[in-house]
Amino acid sequence: MKKYQFLTIALISLSLGLSAQTNPAPNNAINAKPVILTVVKKPIDTLLFDIKMANEKGTDLRAGDNFTVTMTPNKTTEGYQFTLNTNGLEVIDISGIAKGLYAVFADAATFSVDGPSTSETITLRLKAVKSGKLSDFLSISNRITKTEAYINGRRLDVVFRFNNGNVSTVSGVGFELYQNQPNPFVDRTSIGFYLPQSTSATLTIFDETSSLVYTQKGNFEKGQNRFLIQKALLNTTGILHYKVETPTDSEVKTMIQAK
Repeated sequence: MKKYQFLTIALISLSLGLSAQTNPAPNNAINAKPVILTVVKKPIDTLLFDIKMANEKGTDLRAGDNFTVTMTPNKTTEGYQFTLNTNGLEVIDISGIAKGLYAVFADAATFSVDGPSTSETITLRLKAVKSGKLSDFLSISNRITKTEAYINGRRLDVVFRFNNGNVSTVSGVGFELYQNQPNPFVDRTSIGFYLPQSTSATLTIFDETSSLVYTQKGNFEKGQNRFLIQKALLNTTGILHYKVETPTDSEVKTMIQAK
């Protein structure tokens, strides 16, 4: 039996210290109180993966280029997992990790490794679909498999370090907005998002005519957070568009309120 199954059991708490402001659209009869949830997960350290292009000079890519990238962790852990965004790249092959510990999607790959092999290098054979820099195409994410690693039962952040000659660039998980769960929904749904640092965030929900249905604002900690939306807050059904915006980032997704 594996020691870590990586089912992320998050401590979810009502953020008693949050300053939340809610502004439903006019004429909404609201009996339900809005709830902001934050996932309390404080890493003690960082697992760093060195990202290098093998047998290549520089990290500039042209559409059609075939190349090899290695990902080497800087320390041995008891396990790690993450999503690798590969937008603009085609994954040809993955080696250095057992089959069943990774999965390849249209624009991403996921890795979940448990045990003593966690210090080994992973090799990717890739093809560039468009031109650009390697760091523009490869990024770490939570959107399929949540990013985390463990040493002695304690959680670590996971980041990438891109090496280009004497220049190194470190990149972690940036702002991300996730698909609401469940979707479609009847009574309530949860809108999750990730913040790379503590900041304020505003949720706005619009109907298909772009009319404002609901808005809510709060202050959030770095990491996983979510808005919990109840049916009574919306007073509408059908296709809705939701936007989460911070002082530096924003993203929009679509959800369905079923009758």
